[in-house]
Formats: sequence, C-alpha cells, structure tokens
Amino acid sequence: MSNHEWTNAATWDATIRAHTNIEQTNEADEWKIVTGSRPRGSRTNAQPVPHSGSRKGVPASSRNTPILYSRKKQPADRGQSQAPAGRQISRQQRVQSGIIEQDLILLDDPVATAETEWRLRKAPVARINLPIDIALRDKKYEELAREQGTFIHTLTDCRPGNRHVEFGIWGDPSKAAAARQRILHLINASTRPSRDPRRAGSGALSFSKIASLTPELRVESENNWRRDVQKEKFRQHPPLDMAHDSIGHFHWPNDGDLRPDEVMGKTYEALDPIRMECKCYIVWIDDTSTFGVMGDLEQVKRALHRIRMAYFQIAAQSVIPVHLHVLRVQEGARLSLRVKREPYRGQTSLVSNGDMLPPYLVAPQARGRYCSEEKLQTVRKQAGIHELQIKHIMTGLRQLHYYRGQIKLRFRLGRLMLEQAWLPKSKNSYSLEEYLTMTKESQFKARVTDEIGDWMLESKLLEVMLRANHLLMPPGSLHKSLSEVRPTYHARFTFQDKAGDLCLCMSWSEHFDNQRKTSSVSSGSVTWTRLPVGASRPSMLMNMSLLDLKSGLAWAIELTGSRAVDEKRLPPKLANFPNEVSIDAQIMSSARETDQRFLRYPVISGLKHVRQMITYEFDITRTEYTLDVTKFNDTMYDASQPLQTPTLSKDAWSLSLDCVAWKTNFAMNESLPIGERADWDDDFSKWFAKDMGTADDDDDDDDEEEPDGFLQLLAKLNEIEALVRDGNVE
Repeated sequence: MSNHEWTNAATWDATIRAHTNIEQTNEADEWKIVTGSRPRGSRTNAQPVPHSGSRKGVPASSRNTPILYSRKKQPADRGQSQAPAGRQISRQQRVQSGIIEQDLILLDDPVATAETEWRLRKAPVARINLPIDIALRDKKYEELAREQGTFIHTLTDCRPGNRHVEFGIWGDPSKAAAARQRILHLINASTRPSRDPRRAGSGALSFSKIASLTPELRVESENNWRRDVQKEKFRQHPPLDMAHDSIGHFHWPNDGDLRPDEVMGKTYEALDPIRMECKCYIVWIDDTSTFGVMGDLEQVKRALHRIRMAYFQIAAQSVIPVHLHVLRVQEGARLSLRVKREPYRGQTSLVSNGDMLPPYLVAPQARGRYCSEEKLQTVRKQAGIHELQIKHIMTGLRQLHYYRGQIKLRFRLGRLMLEQAWLPKSKNSYSLEEYLTMTKESQFKARVTDEIGDWMLESKLLEVMLRANHLLMPPGSLHKSLSEVRPTYHARFTFQDKAGDLCLCMSWSEHFDNQRKTSSVSSGSVTWTRLPVGASRPSMLMNMSLLDLKSGLAWAIELTGSRAVDEKRLPPKLANFPNEVSIDAQIMSSARETDQRFLRYPVISGLKHVRQMITYEFDITRTEYTLDVTKFNDTMYDASQPLQTPTLSKDAWSLSLDCVAWKTNFAMNESLPIGERADWDDDFSKWFAKDMGTADDDDDDDDEEEPDGFLQLLAKLNEIEALVRDGNVE
C-alpha cells in the first residue's frame, strides 16, 4: 500500500496514525477535515481526500467540508514511531491497524524450535526408552516434553517382541535432560506400585494404569504404530541421498501479502496433513519460489492439487469484507428531509460482545419536514436497486467453499450505530442527500446493535411473538402451540490470548415431562474458536444493513468467520474449563423473567467476557427459516485481574433469523482439511428457497412469474419488523 493510501486511510481511522506521517500535535487534531483536493507530493501538512471528488455544490476549499466522527479514540501514546515515507508497512502492522481484518495463517500455532530441529533431521540431544505399552497407548510423554519446551519422537521401529521403544528428545540440552527425568520419574511411578497408601491412586502425576493387551490387539496396535511412524517421517526433510520416483513443483503466485512462510509456518508445517496423507516430501525452493513435491507419481499429482487448493483457502480467508448500508422505504410511508443524529438509548449497559460502546454513539432517525412525492419515488426506486445489489452480493457465497473455520450467516434486527461518519453541520442532523452520500463512501462505518435497542419494544417482544400464530409455529412436532416452546440456554466465554482471543460456546436444553410435571436439563454442544488478533468479534466477511429511517430499526445481514480450534492444542486450564461450567436449575427458571445469572463457572486468569443467553426458537410458517428470540446479559472481567468486581450489564433482547440449511452447509467448513473444499451446493435459489406452496416450475399457468426466494425473505423481514414495532397480531 502506497504512502498516500496509508495517509488517506489514516484520515478516517485514528488507529492507523501511528504508522503514518500525519502530523499529530494536539487533541484538536483528533478529527481531520476531509477536503476535495488531491494530495501534493511533499506537502506534509496537506489533508488527503477519502474519496475521488468533492461533494456536488461544495467547493474543495470551503470551511463547510465534512469533518470526521469516529468511535475510535486517538491513541493515548502519541510518541509511537512512524514509518518513513515510501516504506512498505509490514503485514503484521496492517493486521493490527485493521487494514487486514483477518489472520491468514493456516495454523492454530506454529511449531516450536525444538520440533524444527527434528524436521531438519538434526541429532537428538537426549534419548530415552519407553515401555511398549506406554508408547503405544499413552501419549502423556509428549505433553511432558512440550511443557519443558522440547520435542520427543521415536527413533526406532516397533518390532514384534520388543519391550521398549527408543525415543529422541530435541531442544535445549538442559531442558531435554529435565524432560527426560520427568518422564523417567513418571514411568517408575506408573510401573511400580506405591507402598505409601497416601500416594495410592495419584494418577495426576503418573501415566494411566494400562492393562496388558491381548495378542490380537497388540498386533493391531503395533501395525497402527508403524503406519503412523511412516507417515510422520514425511514431515521431515528428505534425506539428501534419497531417490524419488517422481518430483513435481507448484509455483507459488508472486504476491507479497501471501508469503508461504507467514501463512504456513517457518517449516510449512501447515502442509503436514498433505505430506502424511499423500506420503510425499514437500520442501520450499526459495530460488524459484516453488514447492517441490517428491514421492510416488500419483501421490505427487494429488499433493500438488491439494497445495493449489490450500492457496485458494488462504485467498478465501483474506477476502475483502463487503460493507453496504442502504435505506428501506415502507409502502405508504413518508420520508423526512432531515436525518437526525440522536443519542443511543438502548436498555443494555454500554457492553456489547466485549466492546465498551461510547455513550455518544447515535442512531439515525427521520424527523422534520417530509420530502416531495417525486423525491420519495426516487429514493424508493434506489432502495429497490439496492435490494437487487444485495442479492447480487449474496451470490458470492460460492467463494466460501475454501474457507476454513466457523462461518455464520444471520439476519438481525436492531439499531444502526454510526461508528465512523461525518459530523453533521447543522444542529446534529444531516440532510437526506448528505446522509445518502455519506453512506456510499468507503470510509463510512456502521453496524447494527446486538439488541433491538428500544426497551419498550424489548419488554413485550416475547409476548408478541408467542401470539403470532399467523407467522410462527413451534419447531418440530413435540409442541402444539407457541406457548409450549421451551427455551435453550447458551453461554459464550472469551479468553485473552496473544494469538487471538479464544471463544468458548456452550449450550443446554430443557426437557419438560408433562406427566410428572418436572423438567430436566441436558448439556449440548461445546465449541472453541479463535478470534482475529486484537479483535473482540469474529471476522466480518459481509456487513450489510437495511435501515428504515422512519423507525430507526435496521436489519443486519451479517456473514462472519472465525477459526476453529483443536481442543487438543488448548492449554490444560482452558481444556478443562467446560467441565467446570454448570447452570443453576433453580435460578435458570426464574432467569426468564429476572436479570439473575444462572451460569456457574470459575473465574480464571485471562477471562474477559461472559454472555449468558436464553433463546426461544420458532419456525416461520411456509419457509425453512427459524426465528430466534433471545434474552441476554454480559459480564465483563479485567483479564489481568479477574478477581476484581466485574462489570455487569442489564438484560437485553435480540431478534435474529437463521436457517438450518445454512448451519448444515457451513458445518463442513469447520473441520475442512488443508487443501480441500467444502462440497455444498452454492445454488443461490437453494440458499434462499421460495416459500412453500408458491408457484412452481410445473404450474399450469405458464404466464405466472416464479417467485424470487430472496425477495420473499425481504418481505418476511418487513412483516417481522412491523410485528415488533407495532405489536399488532392478526
């Protein structure tokens, strides 16, 4: 990115200024004036433009040019080093500055230096013999070596009749010796019964007691061991004197932002699954910028194809997010000539998914004189064009075949919050033209709140939905009426981590016995994901909103992505954390009407944020969509001092639309192997299916136009919003 582009971006985003040459002198410089002139070479004090031309009718040098408003405050430390003019900012700095919103690396965590030595076929610094039963079935020795900062791997094959297997330990000699002593100590503790009754059963400090294998099971275990050892060898560099049946090359595209060592690890360990499954050696040839693949001919072809797919996976994770914020004009509604910026008056406290929302954020609403019918028709026509534009953007779902991680597509109802916009020039309001122009700028930022944001609407939300029999129906066949729907309970925990905060999601279901008049709770899914570095939310792949200026309510169309986390790679304290989480059954039932917290969990170091949720799920009649009505609250902790009194939010309500088919399709992406694609149907008409019982292709009336499923969905959104806003149930 050129210096001009960096300066341009920094004009809108204060967090980037530490890496630019924009002069920062006093607090008044926090908001920069946006002019319509182009920057000139060496004029360091010249203000850049965030768009190509000035607004119609406003001279470039006018004092009335728009001033930037941003929710992001100027960094407190103004003495940060700045990048020299013309110097290319590193990828890491761009990630931290928000220019790149997603982490491109394909790994949960890179390999340690000790493992790198093994990969390079260096000699081990220590050796140890393990009993065959422990080597075959208990991998705790690997955990012990890792805790000491070393790496352990077998040196010999598992031959029939052997009682021990020799292992090597790589890393710092002193750490390797300490790891060896710990493993020997635990072997002795596991193989020799203790005479001290106080130490009996102390399994926390020993290998698990392993029963002898039957001859058949031993042969099977040894065969599996040998196969795994053979596959593991392909993770190392090939011996220099090894002959290969076939050698292939994959030329890495010449793109400075996608260096393979940055996205795959220093030894390209992200390709290990391809190495082991295809039984090929894969090395990087720096002179030609190619991956060399060595092995059997057919396996080499397969490995080359998967490396190509791995590149597509990296590209899918680096996709530029789509931002689009448009108006919706309801039939028969009038439109004001002014758009007033009003303080946000949501019911919840200033906490939202880990972000502290400043109290001066606002929600645009229409007030004052109304525009002419001619202007109204123009705006309504433009809104129709935007709906088609949204449909066109949504067809880009096919790009997500290669995305590795958890993807969520959801429609939410809330208030549109301005995060980065022009300061209004006249009494805290924009003209309609000014607002429409501002939303088209690439630097404009806004998002829809998690909650509906109006306590009057939220207070009667569930009651209104339980009476909406014309629109909603109970899920499945277990309930006869909406009032019988039992809620599900959810929790989301966020833990601080330097590689990107870790997010734990848990769920519970309540089951009611009509005969005994009792209820029971069963635990559900437990999933771990990793958020982008420095972010408290998943990566935003698509952020679009449909705003009704009359009511101030807006539908968010959000597509988010976060990296799945292998639970085996979690620190022990986090891996065991879900087992220590429970819910208070007595408080749980009353929590539907009160703001009590039913979650019970230990407050450990690194815990930042907890959100508890009570969700009522309904099916939307004649569709495949579901409507979630959720009551939630937040608890915020200081990650460095978790025992301090946390910040608690009030209860709030949210409303979102989902689809089972979307969840089913995107579930394939969560466990997507390196170098493969998720094989779901990307036909847009299937993602947004038409309502059941509407015109079909085999209708007798050939003149009747087949309905558009996506436009039918937008009509459903209007119907749901009217129900929330007015509370009128047919």
